Amino acid sequence: MIAWWIWLGRQIAGDTALGVRLAPAFAGALTALLTSTWRASRASGDRTAARAGVWLSATVLMGLAGQMAVPDAPGTLFWTAALCCASAPVRGHGAWWLAAGSRGGPRLLVEILGAVPGARRADLAALTPQGRRQLRSPWPWLAAVVALAVFAPNIAWNASHGWMTFTKQFGRARRRAARAWAIWPS
Repeated sequence: MIAWWIWLGRQIAGDTALGVRLAPAFAGALTALLTSTWRASRASGDRTAARAGVWLSATVLMGLAGQMAVPDAPGTLFWTAALCCASAPVRGHGAWWLAAGSRGGPRLLVEILGAVPGARRADLAALTPQGRRQLRSPWPWLAAVVALAVFAPNIAWNASHGWMTFTKQFGRARRRAARAWAIWPS
């Protein structure tokens, strides 16, 4: 994903430092905007969302988003957008779930392990009566299908190239887990 973003920035601003960093910097600004406005649209007069956007902008991650072209910039943007959409279907509008899936798919293109927060969202939904009602509807599951459809070209590419990306991502996770368990006494 970050390679595509660098390419896009270079098409707009040329083969310059600005061109390389343009799309990640824009993603950082858009992430802060989404963070500061999505909740405010649900509860008028709530200043918590605006403060969240300001504090997010002050974090090291967002500060570096404009300085370096790293996968965290598009990953954070797509996850924030997916979370905004998945949090909206309180009133039962299924289109919000489909929008969440369409943002979750590009999040998977940034990093395969980006599926973990989406699965965690379903876990947390199961803890409340309202969340369980949503999980009984087809919409969250259709959102997962949309996300997988967006991610499908990556799966096809990996299938024809020895599952390189999956081996790297999940191999790294396996090594990290093995190191974590090694520090615990048996």
